[in-house]
Amino acid sequence: MIGPEEFIDLAKALRAVPSITANTGSGSAALAGPYIDGMSLHNAYAPLYGYTPGPNPVVPRDDELYLAMMGATKSFERSLGVVRDELARNGRTVPIFITEYDGVFFPDKAIEDPVKTVARNSTLDCALYNASILQVMMRNDRACGAHHMSLAGSGRGSLVGVEGGVRFRNPHFYVHQEYAKEADHIVVKTALDPETAVFNSIAVRETPAQTAVPMLDVVATRDPAGKQFALFIVNRHLFISVDTTLTTNLPAGATGTRIKLTGPNHDSRNDAENPNRVVPQTTPWSGDASFSAQLPPHSLTIYRWTLP
Repeated sequence: MIGPEEFIDLAKALRAVPSITANTGSGSAALAGPYIDGMSLHNAYAPLYGYTPGPNPVVPRDDELYLAMMGATKSFERSLGVVRDELARNGRTVPIFITEYDGVFFPDKAIEDPVKTVARNSTLDCALYNASILQVMMRNDRACGAHHMSLAGSGRGSLVGVEGGVRFRNPHFYVHQEYAKEADHIVVKTALDPETAVFNSIAVRETPAQTAVPMLDVVATRDPAGKQFALFIVNRHLFISVDTTLTTNLPAGATGTRIKLTGPNHDSRNDAENPNRVVPQTTPWSGDASFSAQLPPHSLTIYRWTLP
């Protein structure tokens, strides 16, 4: 990594040469803004290490670790917004790319058995972290691309899990399958009033504590023709169901489906023995413009409507 002054000098020299890029720290946007053609951020993975900061680290309870991970989606959205606004202030409405994202726990054998640490990466909760991160990026009009940490394997939250010679779909697969359907759709305005449905999280090594994180995370889309609509809702809390009222301005006559991705527990995972422990469940749906919903803990709920 180079500092902003060196970046500016280098950028001036490189502009005459096609297909060359230079990297600077994200904190350099203010000074180097006029010279930046795009920015890559490397802050969408959490909690990274699953133990407390300081000279005498301890491993918190699993539920505290997962809540710290889910709370980190709030700080990612805040930092992504700061970078977008700072670039705009400098007249550089350039694309922002996310180097990699995932809910991930790196092993440290001096702190915890690595087998236990790595096993967290393929859980439903880590998949839901991905869902919330995708929604954060969808809401930010400068986020133009992102790379998920792993597509296949056994060590991280890969889309396809591998055990011996057996391959199966992790919960992450279903999350990305559903959001991929929105690739050419338009993000539309939503308003969320969390009222008292919020939670706090503790600090773990690389992840600061968070307060008043809304349990629900929401994004809505429509296709360019205005015929297909979708509402994605992540309940980020591990144990608390949220009863809510949803109000839309959809025209009359819309019908569709409701998809729920959840599992027996927040740390449920698929494996070679039971590859379908966590799979989406789809049911017909034809709710009114305003309706009540109960959103279970550790879940992703998707409403899709189609106009005749």
